[in-house]
Amino acid sequence: MLQRTKYDTHDNTSNIVSKQITELLKNEITKTEFNFIKDKMFYSLGVAPTDLITNFQKLKDIIIELFGDERANQLITKLNAQLKL
Repeated sequence: MLQRTKYDTHDNTSNIVSKQITELLKNEITKTEFNFIKDKMFYSLGVAPTDLITNFQKLKDIIIELFGDERANQLITKLNAQLKL
């Protein structure tokens, strides 16, 4: 039972942080750019929107691909700051 509780807590925390990352992206980029990232994560890589923490490197790779180094680094810095909260 204790092990299940730890897993549920981690899963819930990951889900909350994933939602915060999603909201941050929605506020920083256009809807079309957001949809591209979301579609690429899910359809190409099979990553659920609630699992962005585990697949953060994949998210960063897509952001770099879409925006190039300079803009991507700005977004990634904001995302990293969100993860530290």
